[in-house]
Formats: sequence, structure tokens, C-alpha cells
Amino acid sequence: MSDLYDIVAHYAGAGDHRTGTEVDAKVVDWLDGLLLESGADIIHHPYEFSMFIGNAQGKGAAEGIQLEPLYYSAKGSHKDNSPFITTIAFDDEHGDAVISQRLDEISAQAQAAGAAIAIAATLTASGNVCAINRAPALPGQVPVCLAPGRALAQLRAGQPEVHFQADISSGRSENLSAFFPCASSAHLPLVITTPLTGWFACAGERGTGIAIAISVAQELSKQVPVLLVMPTGHELGYYGAAKFVEVFDRPICGVLHLGSCIADKTALGNGGAMRAVTNLKDAAFEQVCDHLGGLNISPEQPCVPTAPEYWIGESELWAPRGAPMISIAGTSDVFHTPDDRAELVTSPEILEAVRACVFKASQALIR
Repeated sequence: MSDLYDIVAHYAGAGDHRTGTEVDAKVVDWLDGLLLESGADIIHHPYEFSMFIGNAQGKGAAEGIQLEPLYYSAKGSHKDNSPFITTIAFDDEHGDAVISQRLDEISAQAQAAGAAIAIAATLTASGNVCAINRAPALPGQVPVCLAPGRALAQLRAGQPEVHFQADISSGRSENLSAFFPCASSAHLPLVITTPLTGWFACAGERGTGIAIAISVAQELSKQVPVLLVMPTGHELGYYGAAKFVEVFDRPICGVLHLGSCIADKTALGNGGAMRAVTNLKDAAFEQVCDHLGGLNISPEQPCVPTAPEYWIGESELWAPRGAPMISIAGTSDVFHTPDDRAELVTSPEILEAVRACVFKASQALIR
């Protein structure tokens, strides 16, 4: 088995990790071999979905600016030499609901202005373009292109010309699960889950979680059976995980969800950027707090343990089962941007420190 940083670097180096693409398929094949080498039993769970395929190009004042077509905003071929230009913010005050509302506003404002295309400059700490998760849906009326926030002045100062081309077709991807048996225990299996897809290289967002999930699964399987669940479709509203959970009926002892940025140094170094939620109580809760406290994470307890809205990422889908669960995830300065590269966000030392804390915290799920 490769070491943690090698896994992150290999994953990030594969390309942009979007569901249904060639990169998506290659990563599943690579992990398939990696997990088989470790002695796990592999199952592939294919599914189909409405796949958005698009590109956007800029000329004039938009020349050289990276434009990302907003998934499902529109389809067809569009051109505009006077696009509607605005901004969309990403920070602690702008959650998914606020961002969705803002996108609706942008579409309506662009239509009212008579524009054929809208450009939304994404305001983030890094200044780079920031992608937005979107569940598969019927296309909207106004094509929206996301642009780097640092390009806003250039776009507004000149005459940008934008070409938008997109289609929606039948796409295919597959979730991957790996069962690690434990010969010395008849314990119910523990689910460890981390998603496989995102927007760009996703080194910190996805790669660190993948590396640590594999390592912790191997180590925990010396104590209990472990089912490692690695869904695709994360950037599509957790589409792959939803497909997996809706047909999963196996008894389990608990769930460890490792979401975004769990070993990203900018997330770990920014108080409040990392979150953990657990429905464990009393001594088990204190155990989780003790071990995650070393990562600057203060675990929360959900007001309603089976209500998805109190959880993070794909753990929302597992919450209604009521199984013991720990969910860890966060955001970083390069979250959802092209700057999320291995050499910028993590290191072997950070990965090992996080792996050790996560492994110790997970012991509370198998007591």
C-alpha cells in the first residue's frame, strides 16, 4: 500500500475529478487495484445520471480569464459581447441555501438586463475561480459563467465577449465499496465513507480524505470488519452517495464520514474551518472531543440526531439510519478552486497527524 502523501499526489495528479469523466473512471480503476492489494473485497455500484458537458471561452476583456460554466445553468450555444457581470461571495455567512438563492438572483438580473450570458466573479480568499456544487436538473434559461474574483476589475473595465456551449446527456459513473474482513471478530461492520469526485485536482478536499480513509480502514479491520464506501457524484448534490444509501440495507455498527479538507493545512490552521458532528454521548463523546481537539476541531452534537440538516456532507444521507456516527469536514482557502494542489495544501507530516487522531477518535464507534 502506498503511503498517505503518495496517494494524495497520485489522485490530484490525475486531473479534474468530475463525475462521469475519463478521470473519474481512471481513479476508480486505480483505487480498485490499490484496495485489492490490501486484501479487500471490491464491489462496483454503477449508476446513470444527467451529465452536464460544457465549456466557456472569453475574448476581449475576458481574454485569458478562466471561465467555468455553471452546471445546469443552460444548454446550447450562446454568445454575448455585453454579458451581465456581477459577484457571488463564499465565506462562513454564505452557505448552500444562500448561494442557491444568489444564483437565482443572478439569473433574474441578467434576464432583466437583457443579457444573453451572466458572468459571476467568485469572491474567495484565494481570488481564484470557485466552482459550485449542483444537483442534476433541467437546464435554466440564462447561461452563467463563473470567473475568478481577482478578474472582476478587468471584466468591468473592458468589453468582454463570452462564448458558452453546453449539453446535457446520459452519463455513467460508479461508486466503489471495499470490504475489509476481520477474522478475529464477529462484530457488525463499521462503515467508513469518503467521496471520490469534485471540481479540480481536489488534493486537500478529496485526496486527503481518501488516503486517510484507506489507512484507517486497514488499521480498524484488525479489530472489526470495515466497509469502505467511496461514492462519486459529490459535486452533483451527493448524487452517488444517495444512490448507494437508498439501496443499502446491511446492519452496521456505525459510520465514520471523512468529508472535505480533513488534512488541508489551511483548514486545520483556521479556527472554525473544520467541523465534526457526532451523535455519540457521554464518555464516547468525550473520547471524540479529546482526540479531535488536537486538530483544532470542537465536535458538535446534533439537536435531532436523525435529521440530515444537522450533519455535514454525505453524512446527511446516513443520519436517518440512527447509527452511531462521526462526521468530519471543512473548507479551506483553496476549496473548490484550481489551487487545491497537493504541494500547496498538505504534507506527509500533516497527513500522519490527522490519520492518528481520526483513528483514535474512531475507537469510540466500536466500543
